[in-house]
Amino acid sequence: MCASEYRAIDFEWAVGALVKIDRKWTTWRVIIECLATKNTRVLSATVRLAIRLSTEKLVMAGMLLQATSTSAWRAVLADDVAAALRVYNIAASGPMYAQILQAIITTYKERKQLASTVHGYRISVTYLIKALSRNVLPAVKADVKPDLISSALLIISSSSPTAYEKCLGLLHDMHESRRQLPFYAATARGCARQRSVTGIEEVMRVVLQHSITPNIRLLNIVMNCYACSAPQSMSHIGPLVTQSDLEQDPEQDPEQDQAQEQDNEPDLEESDAPAFPDAGTMASGHPNLQFQQVALNKVLSIWEQIGQLELSPDHDTYTMMLQAAGNAHKFKMGEDLISRMIDSGLGLNPSTVYRWIRLRMLNDDIEGALTIFDAIGNAEKSNQLGAHDARYSSLQSVALMPSHFVIFIHRYISSQDLDTAMVFFRQLHMQGLKAALWVYSLFLSNLANANRRDLFIEAMKYMLVSNITLDAEVMQIVREYYSATRSD
Repeated sequence: MCASEYRAIDFEWAVGALVKIDRKWTTWRVIIECLATKNTRVLSATVRLAIRLSTEKLVMAGMLLQATSTSAWRAVLADDVAAALRVYNIAASGPMYAQILQAIITTYKERKQLASTVHGYRISVTYLIKALSRNVLPAVKADVKPDLISSALLIISSSSPTAYEKCLGLLHDMHESRRQLPFYAATARGCARQRSVTGIEEVMRVVLQHSITPNIRLLNIVMNCYACSAPQSMSHIGPLVTQSDLEQDPEQDPEQDQAQEQDNEPDLEESDAPAFPDAGTMASGHPNLQFQQVALNKVLSIWEQIGQLELSPDHDTYTMMLQAAGNAHKFKMGEDLISRMIDSGLGLNPSTVYRWIRLRMLNDDIEGALTIFDAIGNAEKSNQLGAHDARYSSLQSVALMPSHFVIFIHRYISSQDLDTAMVFFRQLHMQGLKAALWVYSLFLSNLANANRRDLFIEAMKYMLVSNITLDAEVMQIVREYYSATRSD
C-alpha cells in the first residue's frame, strides 16, 4: 500500500520493520510475489532496501533468494540481490553466486520456450542477457563451477551475431589464472549457432593470444561454424576467401595423422546443427557451390590443425567433415571419410549415418541412400551388405532416429510422391518416434493442397496416437482444410 501510494517514508519504515521482525523466508515470498505483480521497480527497491537495513546482509540476501527460488521473478530478484551486495562491497559465496546465475539461466530458458507463467513474459530476453553479463565476473571470482559459467557465456554469445564481443571482453577482464578452455568453447559455440564466421575467427585469435591450447571439442565447434555457415556469414571476405582457397582441390584426402588422445566429452548439440532441411540437402545442383568449396577448405584446415595437435577426431569431427563434403558435392571424399572413420575404430553413430544418407541424396543416389536406411539396426541386412562393403556392417549397431525418416519424408514431399512419404511417416511412428512440428506442418499442408483426404486423416491419427502437441500453424492448416472439404 505504501508503494502504491508513493509514501516513501512509510515504505522504508515498513520494510525496516519486516527486516527487524526477522520473519521466515516464506513471508518474504508472499510479499515479493505481491509486489512483483504490481511493479518490478518496487520489487527492486524492496530488495535493496531490505539488504541495506539488515545488520546481516548476506543472511538477508540468502533469505530473499530462497524466497523466490521457484518464482517467475527469481531472475530479477537474483540480479537485484547481487547488485545490492556489490554496493556494500560484500563478496557473496560461490554457492550464492551459483544460485544467482542459475536463477537467471533458468528464467532465460523458460522465457525462450515461452513459459506458461504470464508474469514471465514481462521479463525480456535482453534484460536476462544483461543480467548474466553483470554477474559472470563476480561468479568467476567466487569460484562458481565452470560448467555454470560456460552456460552463461553460451547464452550471452548466442544472443546475437556480435554478442561474442561481450564474452571476449569478460574473458579479457578475468584474471589469467581463472580463464578456462570451456569458457572459450562456450563463446565459440554461440558464434556457431549464430553462424558468425567473423566471431568464430575472432574467438580463435583470442585463444592463441591467451596461450590457450585448443582441444577437439573447441575445434569441432569451429568446424561446425564453417560447415553450416551461409554465404552472408562469410561476406567479410578478408583473409577467409583467398585465391588459394578457390584453387585448392578439396577432394584431396585429409592428412592421416594418428591421434594420441581421445576426448569423449560431448560437443555439438542439436541446436548447433542447421535447421533441417539445410541448404542443398535434396537438390543435386547447389547455387552456392563455390562458396561451399571455400567452406570445405576451411574445415580441412581445422582437420590439419587437429593432426598437428595430435588430437583424436571424434564423431562430431566426422559429422562436420561429412556435412562440408556434402555441401561442396565432394561425394568421393565423403564416402572415403566413412571408411576412414570406421577404420579408426569409431564406427557409425546416428549423426554420421544421417550425413551419409544425406551425402548420397545430394548425389542423386536415392537407391544408395535407401540401402543405408534399410540396414540401420538390421543385423541380417547389414551383414549381408557388409560381405561386399565392410562399412555397412557397422549399421547394425546404430539406432534409428527421427532424422533418418524425416530426410526421406522431405525428399518425397518435395517430389510430390506423397504415398511414399506416408510410408516413411508410418514407419517413423510405428517405431515410437516423433518428428519436429515443422515436419507435420509441411506434410499436412502438402496433403491438403493435393486434396489427399485419406492420407490427411491417417496422418492426423498418427499424430493423435503419438500425443503430438499441435501448434497454431498446424491447427490453422487443419481448420482450413476441413473448412474447404465441408464446402465442397
